[in-house]
Amino acid sequence: MRYYNEDILQERAKKLGYSNIEDALLGLYNKLKSTERVADTLCLSRSMVTRHLKGLGVSLRKNGKPSNKFKCPSCGGENLIRDSRKTQTFIRRRHQCKNCAQRFTTYQTLED
Repeated sequence: MRYYNEDILQERAKKLGYSNIEDALLGLYNKLKSTERVADTLCLSRSMVTRHLKGLGVSLRKNGKPSNKFKCPSCGGENLIRDSRKTQTFIRRRHQCKNCAQRFTTYQTLED
């Protein structure tokens, strides 16, 4: 079991080019798409990474991979995709909440 104080975690984050541990967790998770890989990169336990990411509002599936369901930023309800457009670098999607009818946009970057 691995236990680290806040100073050690901040130092690791700065070595990786992030300003703090929260930015490091989110940045690495978005890049690596796996809590296990983030844990290995930061030398943390997977449960610690999962706990921190959930605390930051990241939606995880049971296998530690990101959930594709976006929740409404206003009420947290489910949404419908109203429009989807693909460009050379990203996919732009317009969503509308089923509960409060608010609209919001998400951008997904395309990987080679």
